[in-house]
Amino acid sequence: LLALAGGRYGEWVWNSNVSAMAAGRHAFDAGLSVRRLRDDGFTNQYQFNPLVVRPLNRYRGGPLVANAYAQQQWTAGRVHLTGGLRVERHS
Repeated sequence: LLALAGGRYGEWVWNSNVSAMAAGRHAFDAGLSVRRLRDDGFTNQYQFNPLVVRPLNRYRGGPLVANAYAQQQWTAGRVHLTGGLRVERHS
């Protein structure tokens, strides 16, 4: 008998963050994340006989996902403001 389906999946992830305080009231945060995926496999269908299969689907992918952010916080008395930026890339 021949296989009807099979596949593999794997990924690795790297994250990094940094924070800094200025004058005890103003915080800056930044970070970076990178993620690499790998996925491949197949599906088949029997063609009237367990010894003959017809391919239905074959796939393979390996996208890279990367993102970064920066955020600044300001505090003055009872007022607290936060502004930030985030950038993401997906292949």
